[in-house]
Amino acid sequence: MPARIVYQDLTRLDVEIKDRAFFANPVLTGAVDKAKNAGKAVHIMGLLSAGGVHSHEDHIMAMVELAAERGAEKIYLHAFLDGRDTPPRSAESSLKKFEEKFAALGKGRVASIIGRYYAMDRDNRWDRVEKSL
Repeated sequence: MPARIVYQDLTRLDVEIKDRAFFANPVLTGAVDKAKNAGKAVHIMGLLSAGGVHSHEDHIMAMVELAAERGAEKIYLHAFLDGRDTPPRSAESSLKKFEEKFAALGKGRVASIIGRYYAMDRDNRWDRVEKSL
């Protein structure tokens, strides 16, 4: 029986972004198209981190690019800053990359910023998560 490669989630996303399969994902394209066709904004939420432990900011950047390529005019990023798997103050350079991308696209913006301590609590402290809403 031949062997096969089973990528972990982060690697699988990296591969799909590189080979452009990510940009043809019917769930993602369908969600963007639905918002665009209804005249609504595309809201992108995620852990903005270069840490590569639970996520990577390149994946969020790819989602911004997908939304722009599909013609979304209103693209809003809701950034959950890391603070665990990255050095202190590293979010500044991550946010700058996204601000530069939005400027180059001529659309989109960072709409909200929160730390993952609140937005992504993993200890079932729902009062923290509720504060993030």
